[in-house]
Amino acid sequence: MQNNDMPKVSVIIPVYGVEKYIERCARSLFEQTLEGIEYIFVDDCSPDKSIEILERIIEEYRPRFAGKRNVVRIERMLTNSGQAAVRKHGIQFSTGEYVIHCDSDDWVETDMYRLMYEEAKRTDADIVMCGYKATDGVRVFNECYHQQTNKAKLISSLLTLHESWSVWNKMCKRSLYDSDIVYPTLAMGEDMVLTTQMVLNAQRIAVVNKALYNYFYNPNSITNVQSESSRYKHWKDSAENAKIVFSIFKKKGLEHEYANELGYLKFLQKELAGDLARKKKYSKEWLEMFQEINWKTFSNPFIPNYRKLKYFVKLLLAQLL
Repeated sequence: MQNNDMPKVSVIIPVYGVEKYIERCARSLFEQTLEGIEYIFVDDCSPDKSIEILERIIEEYRPRFAGKRNVVRIERMLTNSGQAAVRKHGIQFSTGEYVIHCDSDDWVETDMYRLMYEEAKRTDADIVMCGYKATDGVRVFNECYHQQTNKAKLISSLLTLHESWSVWNKMCKRSLYDSDIVYPTLAMGEDMVLTTQMVLNAQRIAVVNKALYNYFYNPNSITNVQSESSRYKHWKDSAENAKIVFSIFKKKGLEHEYANELGYLKFLQKELAGDLARKKKYSKEWLEMFQEINWKTFSNPFIPNYRKLKYFVKLLLAQLL
């Protein structure tokens, strides 16, 4: 039973270098139709005016929070630590019945948290998921929705990327974070680590079949034109976080039940760095990573044939370098 003094939902928002976007994000959060929200902004030593802008918006909305039992706080990291550490920091401060994340260059529909919370209470769900749009604010590039509420099927869909493992469209009971959670330390694929554990720990899962979250996608951003060193780091970080997932399934005795799905995830790590495999300085490392999947890839039902073919061409070329 919920304590009346307990916030209904804690929203955790990392802040770093988003002075162009933080106002849009904050206003969408503060306009929520749900009352009793705890907003936890975590400043990751942002070098720009993000926090200054945020503080101005908070002061503007403070009178409107009166009587709504909404709480806004800004926590600060001592050093720049990256999004994975920032989210963990925010979770530790959260006191809501449910927890959800929001990236500070994104924004949410005004009824997002009300609809998700009401669905959570109606179904007594441990996790409620909603759809999202990938948009630059003018054009919508893609809309994605969750279909699975069956736990086993959802785990399979998450591991094979048929459904998104992002944390910002999944409202989870705070109690799920109190169990034996392994937090990622690297930034690429950290959502995969958290979401997988949340679903494994959940009993009931529900869906709000509306696109309520707006993921800011800028096709011209620097992250979409990465340098070779950046691609290498992203590959290594993603692989390390994938290893955490493998260890979790092994600890829970589920590695055989989801062998093909986990094999797909290993394949994905190799595929992520496929262009690096063609370079001599990376080829050996690429060949040795998850080499146990090489021949199993042939029989994996989750990998399309054309991707299997491309993988084996890269495999042969890397061996020749």
